[in-house]
Amino acid sequence: MGADSSKYGDVDGGQVAYIAQRTQVGRAKAITANKAGPQGKLDIKLPPKASRADANDYDFIKSSLVNLLLFSRLDRVTAQRIVAEMYMLPVSAGEILIQQGDSGDAATKLFVVRSGKFEVLERRKDVMFKVNTKERGDVFGEISLMYDCPRSATVAATTDASVYVLERDVFRHFVQASVEDEKGQIQLFLNSVPLLASLRPNEKMLLVDAFQEEAYAAGARAIVEGDLGDKFYIIKEGEAQVIAGDKEVNRLFRSDFFGEQALLQDEPRRATVRALTQLTCLTLDRRTFVAVLGPLQDIMAKEKSPEVCVAGWGRVGGMGDGWTLGVLMYVLLTARQPFTSPKTQDPMEVMRRIVDDRWPIKYPPYMTDEARDLISRLLERKPVKRIGMLQGKARDIKTHPWFAGFDWESLTARRMDPPRKPKETDSAKRKTELAEAHSKEPREPTATPAEFAEWDRVFKDF
Repeated sequence: MGADSSKYGDVDGGQVAYIAQRTQVGRAKAITANKAGPQGKLDIKLPPKASRADANDYDFIKSSLVNLLLFSRLDRVTAQRIVAEMYMLPVSAGEILIQQGDSGDAATKLFVVRSGKFEVLERRKDVMFKVNTKERGDVFGEISLMYDCPRSATVAATTDASVYVLERDVFRHFVQASVEDEKGQIQLFLNSVPLLASLRPNEKMLLVDAFQEEAYAAGARAIVEGDLGDKFYIIKEGEAQVIAGDKEVNRLFRSDFFGEQALLQDEPRRATVRALTQLTCLTLDRRTFVAVLGPLQDIMAKEKSPEVCVAGWGRVGGMGDGWTLGVLMYVLLTARQPFTSPKTQDPMEVMRRIVDDRWPIKYPPYMTDEARDLISRLLERKPVKRIGMLQGKARDIKTHPWFAGFDWESLTARRMDPPRKPKETDSAKRKTELAEAHSKEPREPTATPAEFAEWDRVFKDF
């Protein structure tokens, strides 16, 4: 019934674009992004035959999930909590675990194969084809944790099997709690730093997203006495010792901070900080701080002015505007999307490329250096380093060399002549072109009644 195809590794993620457009199921199926996570206490009822995941299998489940986009960025504690809420479900040979086209509650679960084997089947012109197989350690259904969309394939057990199941509500509950907790903790940490006392609440909110996470093995040195430093540290996990000369002068634990003077100026470190255990720190360098808020010295001076204190500034919600502008510029200048080359229709792959700093955006040779520079700065993956979100805000974009000679005042005053004025005949001409293009589109041949009858006979016992 057709050959296996490795390109269908994630039966839900790999075909989302196809699901959104297909008409073979008789009606359009919508794909909608779900709001982030439920509030309050979890209330997940286990289905019949289900049982809680065995604690001995936690490592196996985590190793199966670790390479998925949604799990690759979770901290250890959050991942452990999510795995602990998964349950084991036995599946009999011949039983259908996922039905192609199912939506709603039937499309809200991720599965990890614990034992046995499954076939992935896809309906094409009312004929079922096997496109993949799944066995121990394989995962499917990742897209269901994020979106409401119909299942893109049928998954059936070919042997007695069992799977671990993760509900969408469980995943979102713990991820949302983790994000809110971490941001809240960083804000509390910042409130305890005397040097940053002059920052307003909205300025501290901007800084929260600017922190990076760095890890040090036991015995490693985070900073070294005498070295010039430009980075500020907050301990997230672990224990460290402070050494001045050859003498230990202090111990640092979770929520303690060090190196804050580096946000003001270059000066030699006054002591060495060495990890006593595995140490995880949240770090912020002076360059990023200045790009987001301006020099700390200026902010401390500004706070002496009551007018500035009352005025306030900064919007957290506009971080996505620059990114959208960068994508739009790229599309208008190249006639293609920045994250779909090499060509892919898999939305999960596109999302992986978007969040992966190591995945480079490719520019055509005819694009000018100015255009490349502006687009690359708009498509900066770290929002707080993105042009338009720095100290100069929108002015940084308007004064970029790519806009040299552009009359912003005329545009604002609506005095600028459009590059092309539409004609009265344009609309009718466009409708004619679309109708002609539609008439030339290939049509799928309609099966005859005899062919339908033959297919029914072949798959009668399927």
